[in-house]
Amino acid sequence: MQRLRGYADKIEAKRQLAVIKARVEGPSARGGVTDPSRRIDELMDFEAGFERDKLQLAETVAEAEAVVSGLRQIDPGGAAVIRARYINAMPWSDICEVCGMEYGEVRAIESAAHDLIDSEGMAAVKMGRRSVTAADWETVDRRQR
Repeated sequence: MQRLRGYADKIEAKRQLAVIKARVEGPSARGGVTDPSRRIDELMDFEAGFERDKLQLAETVAEAEAVVSGLRQIDPGGAAVIRARYINAMPWSDICEVCGMEYGEVRAIESAAHDLIDSEGMAAVKMGRRSVTAADWETVDRRQR
């Protein structure tokens, strides 16, 4: 999300620069408006790229929110650390302070949460449940006999 804020500032700066240059240089001696038109085209391309990036980042954040929401049902502590670090972009020192833990403990929680997501699969984690393997079903079957 920080990147989005930076893009908005860049767009405004480019807009202002294009206006200033167009006013200073005016139309070329040949009677054309090639330079201002080129600058406007560049700005439009930049804005289109920004919109694409913005949509892609919004999708990524929504995907991350879904995973963290499901993870919270399986591992609330891991979900809190993952959300703080990767969605809220908090520095490790702030996360440690909020959690009341040492750096190593918080990183161990983060690592375990990543391992859980990797081992269970994102689809299962999004639904807030662990995946079940064939071996797990055999264990369940034996217990029911």
